[in-house]
Amino acid sequence: MRQDLVAGTANVIRFPKERRPRPTLQLVEALRPDVRQIDMIAEAFGLDQPVATLKDDADRRTAEYIAAHVPVEPVEARNFALDALLIPVLVTAIDACRAVHRMNRKVMEAQTKVVEAESRGSFQAVFLQELAEEVTLRAAEATLAAHARAEEAMGVARAVRIARCGEVWTPYDLRADEDALFGFSQSA
Repeated sequence: MRQDLVAGTANVIRFPKERRPRPTLQLVEALRPDVRQIDMIAEAFGLDQPVATLKDDADRRTAEYIAAHVPVEPVEARNFALDALLIPVLVTAIDACRAVHRMNRKVMEAQTKVVEAESRGSFQAVFLQELAEEVTLRAAEATLAAHARAEEAMGVARAVRIARCGEVWTPYDLRADEDALFGFSQSA
């Protein structure tokens, strides 16, 4: 078993239990791939761009499901049903994001082996380079998949949050949020 050190330390070992906190949206947001890199990764590897409306579609589908199938009363039954919707999606997103982190470690290890083989003048450098490229492509695919799972989780979480608050669900409106943030009035 490999022992990971806590970042920034030389002698503090990360215990496996520490890697399994309760699934939350904040954990998904902390683990998810950097959104700013998703389009670049897709373009660099010739992969399909992620669907831009994935979060909004998951939000809408979940809100429709909640309205049709989740009981309003009693509150305990409603919360149980909402948890049953949210937690599996969060777990799936977290697992996908963790898989990306593991694959990125493998990419770094593979690239290190290539550099070491090239510096030694080893005949295996070409083979190791091909292997590193394959691992890198799989990591890119996994990154896009983890991004999709995280977007879905965020959409489901929004619909569940609105249902828990007892508010009426409305589609997410980026323009309204921008106007509220920057203080623009709706009458302008």
